[in-house]
Amino acid sequence: MIGLIFDGLKTVFGWVRDKSKAKHERSMAALELEKRLLLSKQEANSNWELHQLQDKDKLLRWCAFFLFASPLIAAFISPDLGRRVHHAWAMLPHWQANVLSGICLAVFGMRKIPQVLSATVGSIVQAIRK
Repeated sequence: MIGLIFDGLKTVFGWVRDKSKAKHERSMAALELEKRLLLSKQEANSNWELHQLQDKDKLLRWCAFFLFASPLIAAFISPDLGRRVHHAWAMLPHWQANVLSGICLAVFGMRKIPQVLSATVGSIVQAIRK
């Protein structure tokens, strides 16, 4: 009789142990999956940054620089030419000037936006806390 009780308790404790073990394995699998996802995200970011460092868009950056700096460059060449270029920029519809400026800024600034944004948000949060 006592042997049956011990066998029953052993069975119940075995079930509890197995259930606990299965729950632990599920949580460990979830943690492993999350770790793998984070590593793949970091690898993708690293690959993207390496491709950006290859400087394959040098011509595009120079063209954008000359477009954005054209009034200043023209003013250095000739003040009259500078006035004409500035007038040509001023005659553009507002949306076209915004698009051209946005294209120039995107060529140069997209890599720096996350750094600038995080620094700005960090300084705002520090100012609010004080």
